[in-house]
Amino acid sequence: PAAQQLRNLVEELRRTHKTLVDLLDPLWDIADAPATFAAEFKPVYRQFRRFYNGTDLGTNRTHCHIITSIRSDLSQARPKGGADELTWAHMENTLQQLGTADKDLIDEQYRPFMKEVFGILGEIDRLLSAQPPDVPQAIQIKRALQGKLQIEFDATKAKFEEMNATIDQLDDALRRAI
Repeated sequence: PAAQQLRNLVEELRRTHKTLVDLLDPLWDIADAPATFAAEFKPVYRQFRRFYNGTDLGTNRTHCHIITSIRSDLSQARPKGGADELTWAHMENTLQQLGTADKDLIDEQYRPFMKEVFGILGEIDRLLSAQPPDVPQAIQIKRALQGKLQIEFDATKAKFEEMNATIDQLDDALRRAI
C-alpha cells in the first residue's frame, strides 16, 4: 500500500506536468511568420495567463503529508528485534529522498518555471502590443523559450523516473523486511 500511495503521488505530479505541456505545446504550432505571429500567439498567451492567474500553486504542495503518513505507518509496522536494520534504514532513507524529490519538483522547478514562463510570455505580448509591434524580437524570444521549455520538460520527466525508481527500491525493501 505504501508504494501505491507514492505511485499515486507521482501520477498526480505527472498530471500537473501534462497540464503544462498541453498549455505550452501550442507554442510550437505558431509559425514564425511575421504576418501571422501575433494572431497565433495571443490565444496561447491568453490561455496560459488564465491558467497561471487562476491556479493556486499551494495546492500542488500538499504531498509531504502523504510521505509523512507512510513513514509513520511503516515505523509502527516495523518488526521488533528480528528486522534487518539496514533494510529499514534504507526504506527510511528512500522515503526521505521521495520527500525531497517532491519538494525539488514543486518548489525548485515548478513554481520558478511557471513564474519565468509567465514573464517571458508577457514580454512577447508587450512586444506584439507595442506601436509599432516588434514581431522579429517576439519571434526570437519565443524560439529561445521553446528551447528552455524542452530542457525543463525533459528534466521533469527525468525527475519522475528517478522518483519511480526510488519507489521501486522502497517496494522491494518492504517485501524483504515484512
